[in-house]
Amino acid sequence: MNQQRIIKTAILLYSVLIFVLSFVTRQSIDDNLFRWLSGATSLVVIIWTTYDKWIWRKWIFKYLAQFLGVPILYGTWKGKLKFESDEKGMSGETDIYVAINQTFTSVSVRSFFKKPSASKSVTAKIEEEPDRKKLVYLYKSEAPYGKRDNNRPHDGASVFDIVGNPVKKLLGSYFTDRKGAGTVILDRYSCMIAENFEDAEQLEYKTL
Repeated sequence: MNQQRIIKTAILLYSVLIFVLSFVTRQSIDDNLFRWLSGATSLVVIIWTTYDKWIWRKWIFKYLAQFLGVPILYGTWKGKLKFESDEKGMSGETDIYVAINQTFTSVSVRSFFKKPSASKSVTAKIEEEPDRKKLVYLYKSEAPYGKRDNNRPHDGASVFDIVGNPVKKLLGSYFTDRKGAGTVILDRYSCMIAENFEDAEQLEYKTL
């Protein structure tokens, strides 16, 4: 999330808090502004931390996030990954689960596959373009120890177009340092965060 949005949100929180203090105490804002500002800082920090981690995507606050241009991706997404070639040089597709852990100001991504493998983002961000928003991240993929003969650890990058506001689906592509590449469609959603492939399989998904 860019600095402008953080500043706008902080100003909004301060403004709401000052208005509430004035309304509750029935005292003039003009006469008490500086005193209230100094006393409200700690409270704003607490409110901001709670808002950033959780409240921003709940109840009416999710509409504020959408107004500020922050798409809500939090949860686990299910879809299909189409690859150009596997270890045998064959193309095909497989199920993929993508768990997105998101706060108002940050995002991280993990992916799970039936073939023993999982990836975790090294860096991730939501980019805003004039006509769309994108989820962009670099990742490291590793299979469990003992199962790496045909799936050695590797690095890669993914770019997803974020479709809809609120979000309906994620359409993306990826490439790896092993010269692998493919496309991904994520169109089923659960609000829960999966910790591994087995967890992801057990979740209930819906079309948004």
